[in-house]
Amino acid sequence: MSAKAVQRLILPLSGAAALLAGCVNPDGTQNNTGSGLLIGGAAGAITGAAIGGPRHGGEGALIGAASGAAVGGVIGNSMDRQQRAQPVAPPQPAPVIVQQPPPPPPQETVVVAAPAPGYVWAEGEWVWNGAGWVWVSGHWVVPPRPGAVWVVGHSWHDRRGWHHEHGHWR
Repeated sequence: MSAKAVQRLILPLSGAAALLAGCVNPDGTQNNTGSGLLIGGAAGAITGAAIGGPRHGGEGALIGAASGAAVGGVIGNSMDRQQRAQPVAPPQPAPVIVQQPPPPPPQETVVVAAPAPGYVWAEGEWVWNGAGWVWVSGHWVVPPRPGAVWVVGHSWHDRRGWHHEHGHWR
């Protein structure tokens, strides 16, 4: 393939790569590594073709695309690592309001020994399932971050009915 033909293909191909650069992981989160590879490769190909000029545009585009993809991938990967390092708190369910009070908590046997260092006992609580109150037993759990404190779920009554707030981390 001639250098002229390569140069004519570079712009449409790099434009397509830039459009497709919105890479997404299977869980729906942004894949910055993939996006960085595509954007870096497209930008490198355009720059390499321009620097190579009419005589060496094809070679310049190839070298530029490879180096741009490498740099873009490294930068994108570091962005992905930063995002994974930041803890994401799960959304808390909205408080439930029902007309039926929860039963008294049952006698629950607390397992005295944690399964491993760092575990915290999360007390059991009554949870409304849409049709009635269901007891969720206490259990050992690892806090989502150092210093997190488990706040026990609780219920209270007012003129609208019985409210329930699920246990959560603070």
